[in-house]
Amino acid sequence: MVLLALAGAVASLACEAQTSGPRSRAGSGSAREAAPEPGYVVDVEVPPKATRGQESIAHVRVRPTGPWHMNLEYPAKLQLRAPDDVELEASVLRHEDAHRYDDQALEFSVLFTPQAHGARTIEARLDFAVCGDASCGPVSESVELAFDVGCRAEDTGLC
Repeated sequence: MVLLALAGAVASLACEAQTSGPRSRAGSGSAREAAPEPGYVVDVEVPPKATRGQESIAHVRVRPTGPWHMNLEYPAKLQLRAPDDVELEASVLRHEDAHRYDDQALEFSVLFTPQAHGARTIEARLDFAVCGDASCGPVSESVELAFDVGCRAEDTGLC
């Protein structure tokens, strides 16, 4: 009976160790966690003003903070959802499409062409993983690419 109780306790600890670990943005995990939460910075660079009918480029970057690094075996991707009047070159960018994907950074370049003037926002979900000394963990972040769209010189009267 004692052996059965001891085996149950060991199994419970093993299960807890497998499910704890990195889950969020940054921090120094609680005393109960096996490892600190992953540290990283997400940076979104969008042109302050785009022009109707002209292609623009935005950048979405992830930089892990020490001692974390990018998990290159994880299939990182960026899923995009734009308003109907903003054309995307691609609505899903996978790690193969990344401008940069190494242990120090992940960077996606997002090409888009707005077709109407005014404020617009492209919603995105960024999936990646970072690893530390003792654990790895997947991360999913929601980001917004917000920008204003101006008119072309020949658009007089239309904007």
